Amino acid sequence: MQKEQIASLIEEIARMPEMRNVPREQIEATANEIANKDICLTPEEFKRAIKHRILPASAKSGMLWLSDLKPNMHSISVVGKILFVSEETLSVRDDKENVVEKKVLKGLISDNTKKLNFVIWNPDKYPNVVEKGKVLKFTNVYTTAWRDEPQINTSDKSEIEVADEDQLANRRYGTKIKIRDLASVNYPVTLEVRVLSVEKKEVTVDGKEKVLYSGVVGDDTGQVKFTAWFDFDLKENEVVRINGAYKKVWKDLPTIVIDEKTTVERLSDKTLPPAHELIKPVEVLIEDIYEYGASMSNVKLEGFIIEIKSGSGLIFRCPDCGLVLKEGTCKNHGLVTNGEPDMRIKAVFDDGTGAIIAVFPRNVCEKLLGKSISEYQALIGKSGITNPALIDINTNLLGKAIQVVGNVSTSELGTTLLVKDAQNVNTDMKIEAQKILSEMEA
Repeated sequence: MQKEQIASLIEEIARMPEMRNVPREQIEATANEIANKDICLTPEEFKRAIKHRILPASAKSGMLWLSDLKPNMHSISVVGKILFVSEETLSVRDDKENVVEKKVLKGLISDNTKKLNFVIWNPDKYPNVVEKGKVLKFTNVYTTAWRDEPQINTSDKSEIEVADEDQLANRRYGTKIKIRDLASVNYPVTLEVRVLSVEKKEVTVDGKEKVLYSGVVGDDTGQVKFTAWFDFDLKENEVVRINGAYKKVWKDLPTIVIDEKTTVERLSDKTLPPAHELIKPVEVLIEDIYEYGASMSNVKLEGFIIEIKSGSGLIFRCPDCGLVLKEGTCKNHGLVTNGEPDMRIKAVFDDGTGAIIAVFPRNVCEKLLGKSISEYQALIGKSGITNPALIDINTNLLGKAIQVVGNVSTSELGTTLLVKDAQNVNTDMKIEAQKILSEMEA
């Protein structure tokens, strides 16, 4: 095999769900060892040989993370803890299409990456096995769709057996990824990061006092906030490898959680650039945002404001909930007569590789426009103007080159760039701006 083909096959193998907890170096070493034996193998045989050499027997049989499951998968195996189980009677059709009553076990299972529903259609086969709190291995099961999520089902060929608690804990050691990849994963991960800040807090959880450690870590692709419920003695500026962290989403941005099942290793300071470089905004393209999951912190982009959306300029917010008033009305509190003034820009921002909705808050608006909100309020009503800020936005910013720094978040409403800072780009780029506008009109 040619080196290029081997490299391509290594990429395919590394992306396989059952290989996500295998270090990339181990895959490459095994692939090169097999390739050097000069055995004539097809690409599929080559991949199977690598999997056979690396994976334990359980993984070879199709052991997957729950977060990897999709509807309509067959002959798979999973390990998880039973969170809930109950016996139910369902009305089903038998082989002769007659409606009969059938007893099943329904419940919820978790493997630290996701929680999924399961149905055991032949509970008599597993007496006293499927019980709350047990760690079980499901072999040769299949999935169906239930409320837009995969549901695990057993068949006559399935097996369920008690698994060692350690087998579940070991699955916390996830694939080594970069911070920019966090948005697109739902399984435990390994990160090599520099601690940019850390602080100790005392919080009350369920009426009990607990110690919480929080801060920010970074690598050469970005920064992310972390929460640790266990004291790993993290020090600011040290470089660490965090094994088994898992992602949570807070205000539409990924964060990482570190608990007692996570391990932390100290690394050489030379592993990553110094802190003063990592705290700088990461320069990205809009196409990168969508490629890496569309949620990123502290990014820098340069492009053009090509469209101003409604709801820009001077606005008024409900003093109780902060929602923007529409014609003096809050959708939560009805008619509001004492709305609080604010200013923002909602715009389409284009850098030539893609477009994204960008929201500029009041302080950034005032900086770009060179006027304060009070100055704009004083102009209301003069010459019949109701939104003087919007006039300046369209005149001074539409079609202009802007450099922005902010956070990108994704929710059910779409992907949004929340701008923290911005400045006009002095370079005359009118030709490029007109090119983007022309492409939109075409």
